This record gives sequence, C-alpha cells and structure tokens, in this order.
Amino acid sequence: MKTSNFILFLSIILSIYTIGNYYIFRRSLQALPENFAVKVAFILLFVLFYVSYFGARFLESSIPQSIFTFFIWLGSIWLAALLYFLLFVLLFDFSRLVNHFFAIYPHFITENWQRAKLFALIVSTFSVFIILLIGFINNANPSVKYMTLEIPKKDSQLSHLKIALASDIHLGVTITKAKIDKLIELINKEKPDIILFAGDILDEDPKFIIQNKLGQPLKHLSAKYGVWAIMGNHEYIGGASKAEEYIKSLNITLLKDSTAIIDNAFNLIGRDDLSSNHWNAHKRKDLSLLLDKANPNLPTIMMDHQPFHLEDVAKYPIDLQLSGHTHHGQLFPFNFITSAIYEVSYGYKKINNTNFFVSSGYGLWGPPIRTINRPEIIVININFK
Repeated sequence: MKTSNFILFLSIILSIYTIGNYYIFRRSLQALPENFAVKVAFILLFVLFYVSYFGARFLESSIPQSIFTFFIWLGSIWLAALLYFLLFVLLFDFSRLVNHFFAIYPHFITENWQRAKLFALIVSTFSVFIILLIGFINNANPSVKYMTLEIPKKDSQLSHLKIALASDIHLGVTITKAKIDKLIELINKEKPDIILFAGDILDEDPKFIIQNKLGQPLKHLSAKYGVWAIMGNHEYIGGASKAEEYIKSLNITLLKDSTAIIDNAFNLIGRDDLSSNHWNAHKRKDLSLLLDKANPNLPTIMMDHQPFHLEDVAKYPIDLQLSGHTHHGQLFPFNFITSAIYEVSYGYKKINNTNFFVSSGYGLWGPPIRTINRPEIIVININFK
C-alpha cells in the first residue's frame, strides 16, 4: 500500500475516533455537577482513555513492553466502551429531539434537568460496564461447533474427512496464553484428520509475538495430514515476509496462492489474501491457474480469508470454500454492517455445487470483547459420496 494511501486511511480513522470521543466528552461533561475537582478528574481520565490505544501504537518501539501492553489493553477496552457510550448518548439525544416536538418527558425530569442528565450518565456508565464484562467473559470461553457435509467422492479413496477449522486467531497483545492453550486443547481433543487456519493467525508485527513466544503452543497441534494455513489481511499489515517466516517456523504449511494434493485423496487450495493486491506489486493469481495444479478427479477444498465474490467461485469445481475475516461484526451492532457487506457474514451457504462456510473466528481485533458470538473452532465432518 502506498504511503500516501496509508496516511489518508489513518487520518480518516483518527478523525472518526476523535469526533466520537469529543461527542461523548461534551455530553458527559454537561451532565456532571458544577464541581471543579470532579470535572478536572473526569477530563484527565478521559484524555488517558482517548490517547491510550493509538498513543501506545505510535510509541511501541520507545516504551517498555509492560507499559505498551497495559495501554493497548486499556485502549482496546475503551474502543468497545466508546461504541456503547456513543449508542447511549445518541439514544438520549434522540429522546431529547422527540421531547422537543412532543413533550414526552414528565415534569419530574424537566424540573430537575441537571439531575436527570447526571442520572442518565450514571445509568449508561453502569450499563456499558455490564456489557463489556459480559463480552469479556464471552470472549474468554471459546466453543466447538460441528457441521456435516456430503460432497462428491470422485476418484478419492477416502470415505470420510474430519477438518478442524480456526480462523482469525490474531496472535498479539490482547490474546492471552490461556486462550491459546485452550485452542490447542480443543483441536487436539477432536483428533482431526487435518487442521486448517483460514488467515489472520497474526494480529500485528511478529516482533511482540516472537518476544513473548505466543505462537509456540501451535507446535503441539497434531493431525494425520498436518496443519495448513493461508495469509490474511493482518499478516500483510504486520509485514508479509516476516509473518510468512514466523508461521512456517510453527510447523505450519503455508499455502500462498498454491495447491496441494493431499494423500492423493483431495485437493487443498490456499488463496493469497485480497489485500495482497494493495501491499504487493502483483495481484493474486486467478483461481483458474490454481485449479490447473489440482487433480480434477479429486474433491477440492479451498481456503480464502475474505469471503468476497462467492458467485464467481461457484462457477468453478470447488466443493468447499472456508473463510473467516468478518468476525460477524464482533460487537453489536457491527454484525448488521458485515451482513450488508458480505453475502455470508457468518455460517453456511451453498451456491450451485459449492459449499461455503464463514467462521466468526477464534481471536479478535481490538477489544478483547465479543457481544455477538463466542470465539469458535469448527469441526467439519465430510462424507464423500
């Protein structure tokens, strides 16, 4: 990605972030009592929340890792809090607008307006805290989900294949060692024939991940046909070459616009991520070129991180495509946005003869919080017929 495009993108993100923070700051300040000490304490605390995430990112190389980690956690949680405070403030201001035209507020509110605003601030703060707490607990308790598919056997000698799928692990600051260990435990317990990672194994520059040995537990994964992965957009954001080298060091076979024929039983295709078109000097390969390397007389499974252009994929002899990327929004109400962007934001769909499945992911981006779904591992039992 060109430096100018990156600066423009970052400027837009920071502008939206700043506007949202300022809106909440102004409304909250107006609700506080006229007490100098209270308002100064509020301003200082709010500024701390505001600068924590992006400030830590900018200063990562010049501050101790413990301080960096603390502020990333604080800032990540604030990103989720910002969303829900914003929704509460918008709801409150909408009710004020309705009251302006229809006078819906009772007298005890209009006669005690300052107290009513303070009460609304306290209630919304408590509500946001409860939402974040539930989302945090939800994120810390991954689930295993199962699905069964039947696809043509063709010339394969296999009658059954058990896949363990995980996407969007996002190894980084806000994924705990306990959660990574749980990933290994849950997958190995299923005794899959093959383990597939559908992109975004890493969340950022591998430097932090390597220093803290976050990926080492992945070496303990075990499956008959091994562990295979593709690149996601975050591997490119953190540095594709470094990410590729690190993933391979974890005993994971990386498919980067390439095709493997597994045990002469099925084809496994791994597409390079769409973001490679922006970060690389060349575009990813056309699907037809990847199929040229496959055995047309065997079933074909494909991983593609971002579930775009499903109708185009369904024109090819792909039996199953596995994707991630969307997180299905991760935080309410972003699930409505991802559902509008992607034909499949989460779950299963069949188009022509191609089965598609999009996972909501095991890890997350930003806040260590999920309010839409639990982190998941998908166990897919394929019966070849």
